[in-house]
Order: sequence, then C-alpha cells, then structure tokens
Amino acid sequence: YLVTAARPDLVMLVDAEARKVVKTHKIPNTSMGNSPGALVPSKDGKVVYVIHNRWESVSGINLDTGKEVFRADLSTPGVRAKAPYAIDLSPDGKELAVYVNETRLLPGEYKVMDPYIAIFDTSSGVNAKPVRKLDAPRRVSSLIYSPDYQKLYAYSWDMLALDPKSGKQIAKDACR
Repeated sequence: YLVTAARPDLVMLVDAEARKVVKTHKIPNTSMGNSPGALVPSKDGKVVYVIHNRWESVSGINLDTGKEVFRADLSTPGVRAKAPYAIDLSPDGKELAVYVNETRLLPGEYKVMDPYIAIFDTSSGVNAKPVRKLDAPRRVSSLIYSPDYQKLYAYSWDMLALDPKSGKQIAKDACR
C-alpha cells in the first residue's frame, strides 16, 4: 500500500498494484486554502502523521478508522509557527520529530526566532506539546532517524547527525 495526502484535506491509502484508492480520510480542522504537506507513516502502517493547516499543525490519522489520534498545533497567540516538511518518526514509533520555524508577531514588526526540532510523544493524543526541543540550524529540509535510534540526521546547508535525546551534534557532513 501507498499512503499519500491530497488537496484540500485528504489522506488516502492506495493499493499500488491494483491502482485503486482503498480508503480516503478527511483531516479534521485544517485550513481549506492550503493542502497537506509532508507525511510519515508509522512502521506498523496504522497511523500516518501529516503536516497541514498552512504548515501550522501536525495530525496523526488512524488509517483504519480515519480518526485523528494525535494533534499538535504549533502556533500560539502572538507566535506563528510553521513546519516546512521536515518530519520523521522514531524507529520504535514513540517519538515524532518536527522541524519548526517560529515568528513572534509584534505590533508593526515580525521577530524571527531561532528554529528548533520539536520532539513529541506520539501517545500524547490531540493536545500534544513537545516533550523537548532541540536546537537546529536554519533551512532544515529533512529529518531522518537512524534505524538504531542513535542519531537524528538533519539536512540543512550541512548534513548534521544529532543525538535524538539531547540534540548534541555528533557529526557534521555525516554523509561524506
């Protein structure tokens, strides 16, 4: 099976061999003016985590029932937070890493804040808050956990290998 997202608010499960859509689920409480972004399925294939709502929310959708089982709204009053595509699930499925850019909305100006990697407990339900935040460089386009959970790779200007618990940089340009 293949899982994908589609405009304006859908997650679809596709049987690639039969070339047929098997299930379609609506993403609840999302902005209709913006399509879903990046997604990552759980290893057991039961839940897909998708960035949506103009990159300001992440939802976990149960692929059997269509029920939203996880939700993290990233923006708060006075701070607009965006998650531009970098997302991954830890090998055991217990943690979700999401790259976040924040901007404080001040009267007459925007203050760009330092980006970070938000680590969520996937069992947090529909009011999830980060259990920790890791420092991150700007322009991270991909996050990838190593299979042994010893590294979280962050692709930016450089490829960084981070400790997924502390955020400490283990290596730089780790792909060379």
